[in-house]
Amino acid sequence: MWAIFSLFRRRKTELQLCEASDVDLSTVRALLMTEARNGHFTGLDTPTAVDSYMQQLRLSVDSYRARQQVGVILQMLVVGRESVGFVILRACPEPAEMELHMLIIAPEYRRRGYASQVVQWFVNDLRGNNRRLLVRCLPASEAMIALLGTMDFTRKPSTGVFVRHFLSPLLS
Repeated sequence: MWAIFSLFRRRKTELQLCEASDVDLSTVRALLMTEARNGHFTGLDTPTAVDSYMQQLRLSVDSYRARQQVGVILQMLVVGRESVGFVILRACPEPAEMELHMLIIAPEYRRRGYASQVVQWFVNDLRGNNRRLLVRCLPASEAMIALLGTMDFTRKPSTGVFVRHFLSPLLS
């Protein structure tokens, strides 16, 4: 996954992906708590559950900084010097896919096209490597589901009724 992020750091754009700092982790926790209250996650519905998840993220961030192999990557979305959200990518059992596990934009920065820009970056980069982006959404994630529809993602059949799975388009 390391090669993907080097591409984003070189882009000339207002929005950038950056490694998460220790200070950023408190921002991530606050956004997780807000979105958990809005029904966007299963299993992250209490402060204790969020803190446990944050411990896992911290270990992943530390391993990533040490250039060790990781299955989960946390990157901050930054405009100027301001964190506007974060994205978490996870490796998938299917090698031709990568999972966009979470993409959260802070409420005050929504409706500016940041989410679609990030999703498009990943789709383009993965497409160049003959891979696809997998996105899992709960029904409460209406904005993300609508965005994926505008980007020609297709719904992937899944065993769970509650969680919806979407795949980025195939190469034409």
